[in-house]
Amino acid sequence: VVLDKIFKFTAVSIGNPHAVIFTKNIINDNDLNKYGALIESNILFPKRTNVEFVKVLSKEEAILRVFERGVGVTNSCGTGTCAAVVAGTILGLFSENTPVTVHNDGGDLIITYDGKTVFMEGPAEKVFDGVIERVEF
Repeated sequence: VVLDKIFKFTAVSIGNPHAVIFTKNIINDNDLNKYGALIESNILFPKRTNVEFVKVLSKEEAILRVFERGVGVTNSCGTGTCAAVVAGTILGLFSENTPVTVHNDGGDLIITYDGKTVFMEGPAEKVFDGVIERVEF
């Protein structure tokens, strides 16, 4: 129970922790920030966790919104998208060896899980230019 809602999640590790929550509706920005932050730092996750809210459209398509551990709301998360498909496959929402197109705010990723290995396909886009000054310690 988080505030006024009950969330069922599937915990998945893809090298980092994820709490995947399947929803009937796409979560809005306010709820994503509010519930994402509280779930991320819940006592169940002593090192905090990434939180994915997933609306399944079909056995081959879903919409994902993510609250990344230590960052907050982000446009996309590769490991989170993989975790969502793994969790969905375990729960019978998706099928092994069947590509799933997952719509993130930042674009689409295609994930295939064969029961052992996860494959991710998607575009790589430049989103930032910057300069970091080297600091001597």
